[in-house]
Amino acid sequence: MAESSDSTREIYHQDLSENESWSETNESFSEEEEDGILSLSEVGQALPQVKPYVLDPPAPDASTSSNASAAEGRECVRREDRRKTDEWCTCGHCQILPGASENICCNEVEIVQMKSKEENVQCITDHPGFEPVCLNKWVLETAWMQFRQQYGGKAFEGREDQRLRHIAYRQFVRWVWGWLGKKIRVTMPSCAVSCIRAHYPPPSEEEHFTGFKDQ
Repeated sequence: MAESSDSTREIYHQDLSENESWSETNESFSEEEEDGILSLSEVGQALPQVKPYVLDPPAPDASTSSNASAAEGRECVRREDRRKTDEWCTCGHCQILPGASENICCNEVEIVQMKSKEENVQCITDHPGFEPVCLNKWVLETAWMQFRQQYGGKAFEGREDQRLRHIAYRQFVRWVWGWLGKKIRVTMPSCAVSCIRAHYPPPSEEEHFTGFKDQ
């Protein structure tokens, strides 16, 4: 179990591979990497004396499971409540989005808040780096050409507004989180998503965004 955790941390800092996955309509980002991952046979050869289950935590008793279920239920209710009010927003720029997990303020995400503190701003969208990195059309088009060159046919194709939102989301995540590891997904704060959508809206007001998906 400890070795698996170390492997995960190692993967987190590795560079992108060609197996990156991304959905323009999902304000999340995940990347696939294979380097540094041992096969089952290699693990067995490396640790021939490992005894199964020795390091596993004890199975939770009934009361622990019950408490965990109750906590999960409260969290679900809390997220659902966020679609009824914007009191959770402390930056002043968030908008209520359809998905329960999408309604999160930039000040609630530690790494995003740290980026805001670099310039002593209340909202990440007020950071002087946000506009040139995530909103400037010429920067986004250049980033898009680099993206296509790197990933070829795997690059997302669509209307201009879709491509610009797609690469803007990608730029934001790269700017704030840096390199992501295998199957690591992050949810962009509502303020950043709303700002990007406002700058590059779909041609039809009736078009709806899919939003963030947990899977």
